[in-house]
Amino acid sequence: MDINETLTSVQDQVIETTKAVEEQVVEYVRTVANAIDERLPEDRPALSFAESLPAPAEVVDRGFELVEAILENQSAFAKTLVKTQHDFAKSIVDALSPLLPAAAKPAPKVAKPKVAKAAA
Repeated sequence: MDINETLTSVQDQVIETTKAVEEQVVEYVRTVANAIDERLPEDRPALSFAESLPAPAEVVDRGFELVEAILENQSAFAKTLVKTQHDFAKSIVDALSPLLPAAAKPAPKVAKPKVAKAAA
């Protein structure tokens, strides 16, 4: 298994574990909300401003839209930064290459001497 397959496998496991935990949290919150609702009086007063509030799902959608826009911007920034750094490093190597001596041929490998085993 290569590194990409390993990373994909780990990512899949993280996502599955996250989903399992989220399902448990939703069930717990549902249970608590129902328990609280059963204990509240039926004739509780209405909140006059409640109608002007956005729906909870709309608030979540807006939050995720913001996060997605930030992530998209940060991704573009990181890619540009890495490309700029790479281009800069390459230009330095290209500028210095003519000034460097030609690479010497590597020395031939010398066999390591065998060490005689001590007689027991």
